[in-house]
Amino acid sequence: MRRFRILGKEVSPLYLLTIVGTIMIILAVTVMQYTVYFQGLLVAGALTAVLPILLVYYLDYVKVKQMELYLPDFLRDVAESVRAGMTLPRAFDNASKGDYGPLSKEMRKVAAQLSWGIPLEDALERLANKTKSKLMRQALLIIIESYKSGGDIASILETVSTDVRTLKEIEMERKSKLSVYVISTYFIFFLFLGIILVLTKTFIPATPQLQGAAAILGGGSGTPMSEEDFRTIFFHLCLIEAFFAGLISGQMGEASVIAGIKHSIILVIITILAFQFIVTPEPFQVKAANQILLIPPGSSGSSAKNIVYTFTSDVTNVDVLREVKRLAEEKNLRGFDDLKPEQIKFGARACTPCDKGDLIVNEDSIIVKKPSKVQYSIYNTGKGYSIIIEDVAG
Repeated sequence: MRRFRILGKEVSPLYLLTIVGTIMIILAVTVMQYTVYFQGLLVAGALTAVLPILLVYYLDYVKVKQMELYLPDFLRDVAESVRAGMTLPRAFDNASKGDYGPLSKEMRKVAAQLSWGIPLEDALERLANKTKSKLMRQALLIIIESYKSGGDIASILETVSTDVRTLKEIEMERKSKLSVYVISTYFIFFLFLGIILVLTKTFIPATPQLQGAAAILGGGSGTPMSEEDFRTIFFHLCLIEAFFAGLISGQMGEASVIAGIKHSIILVIITILAFQFIVTPEPFQVKAANQILLIPPGSSGSSAKNIVYTFTSDVTNVDVLREVKRLAEEKNLRGFDDLKPEQIKFGARACTPCDKGDLIVNEDSIIVKKPSKVQYSIYNTGKGYSIIIEDVAG
C-alpha cells in the first residue's frame, strides 16, 4: 500500500483516516456543536478515526481466510513434488514459488529460513505459532509430527489437503445457508429504523401535548424534554442497534464477530444519513406559524403554551409572518392576509439565557448568541400575537 510523507514521516493511507476523523470531531465540537449537523458529524468523525483499527482487524481476518482457501492447493503441490522424488524441504521451497495469494508470502518466508539452514520443522512451527488461523495451525502441526516420525509424508499431505478442502467447502455451504439470517438481521434493523423515523415524525411533534397531559395527570415532574432531546435519544438507540446488528450478522453468517465489522459500518452510515437528511428539526418560524394558525386574528387566547425548544439560529417576526402566510395559503385559511410584522412580537420573562446574554429577545427578533434550551408560549392578544420566552419549568 502506497505511503504518504507527512512532516518527514511516512504514514499509511489508512491512518490518514484517523487524522481526518480527528479533524471532523474537533470541527463538530468547536464549530458545529449546536447545529443540526453536530450529532451526525461527531459520529462520522469518530467512525472515521477508528476505521483504520477496524480495517486492520478485518483485513487480517480476510487474509487468514484467503490463506486457508489456498492451503489445500499448496499442500497438494508439495505432495506431488515429494512423490516426484524431492525432499520435503525442497518441495516446500519449490511450491513457495507458485501463486497462492497471501499464503505465498508466508511460504516464501519458510523457504528463506530453510535456505539459512533452519530445520523444516522449526520453520513450520514458527509459522504455526504466528498464524491466526486455527485450521492452518492444526494442519502445520500434523505435517511437523508426520515429518518427525518419518511416515509416508506425501500421503499425509494429500490427506491433510483433502480434509482442509472439505472443511472449507462445509464452511462455504454453512455461510450460504446462513446468509438468510444475515438478510433477516438487516430486515429487522431497517424495520427498527423505520419505526424510529415514523416516531420522530409523529410522536416528537406531539411531545408538547403529551407533556401537558402528563402534567394534568400528575406526572412530568422532571425537566420537560425538547424535540432535539428526543431526536438525540432515538439517534443513539439506532446507532447502538446498527453496531450490534452488524456484529451479530458477522457471527451468524461467517462465525466471526470480526467479519461483522463491515456490516456494522454499513448500518451505522445508513443511520447517520437517515437522521441527517430525513429527520431534520423544524425551524422555529415554521413551528410558531403552525401554532399561530390555530387562533385567527381578532380572537384571543393561547395557541401554544410552555413548549420546550432549543434556539440555535436567529429568527425575526418577518420570518414568522412569511411562514404564517405561506401555510395559511396552503391550508386555505382566511384572515391572515392582512397580518403585519409588527403584530407579531417577541418578549421574555424569567429567562435565564436572556439575562446571561445568550439570547437577546427584541420585540421583532430573537438573536442567538449561544444556543439555549428554553420554553415559549404564544398568545393572541386580539390585536396581534405575543411570543413569550422563559426558562424551562423544572
